[in-house]
Amino acid sequence: MFARRALRFSDRARGSGVMTAAPDPNEFSTWLKTHPWPELQDLIDRFGGYNRITPEGWAEYDAAVEAWQTARKARLTRGGRS
Repeated sequence: MFARRALRFSDRARGSGVMTAAPDPNEFSTWLKTHPWPELQDLIDRFGGYNRITPEGWAEYDAAVEAWQTARKARLTRGGRS
C-alpha cells in the first residue's frame, strides 16, 4: 500500500534529524581540520615543479610530515583528545 523509499545520504544532509548533533571534537575528522596533513602540492608549487624540489625542500617536507605523524600518534595515546 505504501511505497518504501530508500534513505539516501542526501536526506540526512538536508536535516532530516538524523545528523543534527554538533560534531564531536574528539573525532579524527574534527582534529584533522585543525591539524591538516602537510600538502605536497604546496611544496611542488613553491619550487615550480616536482622535479625542481631541492633536497633541502624534501627534508623540510619530511620534517613536517614527521611532526604531523607525531601529533597524530600523541592524540591516539591520549585517547583521541585534541
